[in-house]
Amino acid sequence: MPASCSVSSWSRIAASFFGDERDVLAAAAQLVEVTDIDDKAKTAELDALVERAEKAGNDVTVDALTDELEEHEIEVPSYSWVHLNDFRLFELHWRCYPWTTVDALLDATDDLPGSPRPRWEQ
Repeated sequence: MPASCSVSSWSRIAASFFGDERDVLAAAAQLVEVTDIDDKAKTAELDALVERAEKAGNDVTVDALTDELEEHEIEVPSYSWVHLNDFRLFELHWRCYPWTTVDALLDATDDLPGSPRPRWEQ
């Protein structure tokens, strides 16, 4: 997500993104960290994010997201525009595999083409 975003920016994101609670939480974390908008704009963005998530079947609230962010102190990585563009292209071609633990990473990459896993991983 760009450093500065607007409610209309959610319309360009695939609906399937909003069905995954982890993705919505990650987007909320990025919104909270944005430095060039005020708290009122952040609240409006969080409301829009939750609205899109609810339309996609994700039962989430702004309070639940902010509580989760405060509880786990989720840090948001910072990327250059070049990397953000590359990530967006991967997402558009269904080549993004989100993960938060090593086990989730291994599960997400089980079916990728290429060499089989090394024996030490099995």
